Order: sequence, then C-alpha cells, then structure tokens
Amino acid sequence: MASITVGALLLAAGCTSHHPAPLPSPSAPVSVVPNTTAQLIAVAGLARAANYTGTYNADSSDSPPRSSVIVAFRAATRTRLDVTEAGGQVLIQVDPTGTYTCNLPKAGPPSCLTLAGPGQAVPQNLDPSGQALFTTTLDVLAQGANLTVAPAAARAAANGIPLSTCYAVIAVPSGGVDPGTYCFTATGILTRAQFRSNVLQLTALSGTPADSDFVLPATPLPVGTPAPASTPAPASAPASS
Repeated sequence: MASITVGALLLAAGCTSHHPAPLPSPSAPVSVVPNTTAQLIAVAGLARAANYTGTYNADSSDSPPRSSVIVAFRAATRTRLDVTEAGGQVLIQVDPTGTYTCNLPKAGPPSCLTLAGPGQAVPQNLDPSGQALFTTTLDVLAQGANLTVAPAAARAAANGIPLSTCYAVIAVPSGGVDPGTYCFTATGILTRAQFRSNVLQLTALSGTPADSDFVLPATPLPVGTPAPASTPAPASAPASS
C-alpha cells in the first residue's frame, strides 16, 4: 500500500493530471484584468480558511474515461477527502500532524499510512495529490505571484449551492498550479475546477465538519508497512503523470 492510486485523485487537481487548460483561440482574445487577479487572490485567501462539507463529482475524458465521487471535509487547518470510484475507496487527510492516506476495502479492516510529517512535503512518488486542490493550490492562488487571470462566466446558484464567480487562470508560476478555470462562492467554497480533460463539480453542500470527521479509521503506519493480509493492496502506479 506504499502507493495509493485511485483514478479520481488524478481528476481532483489539475496539478496532478498535468492537462493544461485550453487556451483562448486567436479569434477570441481574453482580456486580462488586473482587478480579476486581485479578486482571485482575495477569494483564495478566504478558501484557505473555509469550513464546509461538500460532495463533488470528478470526471475525466481521458481514455478510458473515469468518474468518481469525492466528499471533502474542509476546515481551516484540516482537510479530508473520501474518494470513491469503481475500484474502491480511499481517504486522504492533511492536518497539523501530517499527511495520511487510508485504504477502505469493502471487506476487511481499513489500513492507513503516514505519507509525511507536520509541514513536510509528500514524496512525489507517493503523493496521492488529490488533496492539492484543497490545500497547496489555494496557497499558491492566495499568494498571487506571477498569475495571469481573466474573468470567466459565473455559475448560477442551484441546489443549495450559492452563486460562484469563476476565474480563468491562464499562466501560473512554475511548479505552482495548473492553468484552468476555478470557481468559488463569495465565502471561498470551491464549486468547480475545470482543466482540459478533467472537471471537478460541487453537487451538494453542507455545514462545518465535526472533529469526529477527522478521526482516522486506523492507526497510521509508516510508509512501506505491508497491508494486512485480509486487505488486498490497490494496484501500484505513479500518483502523478
């Protein structure tokens, strides 16, 4: 279980899938508005401290296509993602004590691994990366350095999800976030992230997560610890392409 790989993790963040956003055609130039960048910086700052529970659909047009459901428990200092797709379910959690991933099999006990300690980066070959869109991506957007941003069409309120303002991030600092379209509510809730072949869409929204939502289902073990014999280890593949 040293490498947790679920297709949805590749859908949840553009920085994982490395699919750049489609650039405007020469016949449809985009007007880059400095105030738009300032607005994105401000809302990303709010997003870093946002508290909510959201259910997202993640879809990819890659071959073969993949889809999954991601339940995000978001608090100012803690993020948990429950990712479910046809191949199974995993949990990713980032909190002040470290970064963890857990395998939640349909049969047998759950098992968890510690991927990094407090404030440490996850090794690239182990990083499930789905958490980036809810953590480090927000940090980069909030800093706003070297971003080129244009306004994108807003998304109307629907199904209890408020109106969202969208931002087309055309250029980003090296190693920061991928270009794409990011949509946030006025309070910083991420409602949509769209890249060339991947899209993450908020479908349901509820309140602040409870402390119990951040209790891991098993004591995390160091990376490299074999999975329990009764728990089939997921297929191993690079977490980022």
